[in-house]
Amino acid sequence: MALIWHGEEAKARIKGSAADRVELGARRFRDRLRDALQVPGTGRGGTEAGASEPGEYPRKQTGHLRRNIQMEMDRERVLARVGTNVLYAKFLEFGTSKMEPRPLMANAVRDHAREVQAIIEGGPVL
Repeated sequence: MALIWHGEEAKARIKGSAADRVELGARRFRDRLRDALQVPGTGRGGTEAGASEPGEYPRKQTGHLRRNIQMEMDRERVLARVGTNVLYAKFLEFGTSKMEPRPLMANAVRDHAREVQAIIEGGPVL
């Protein structure tokens, strides 16, 4: 009786499955963050919702920040990143000497970490 080693194939399947779950979790996080940035503020169009309060998600002024929330996936390293290259996002996240923070990433992690974790672990989505 010959013993056949399928270890490399098994590792590749496990890694592929893990990458699928991480990618799905990152996409869900990106989408939830975009949804949170959809609340209108007092920008172009003169809506009546008002500006965001310190600690809240920033309210939409032009939609530029929301449109530039991106996700990238490195399947080889099983690593996903969600973020933005919009320069003023860091001022919203951490505040300035003249403005209290309106954290988009910290709030999204607080609000959606359990859901993303459930997706990555392969269990039921909460």
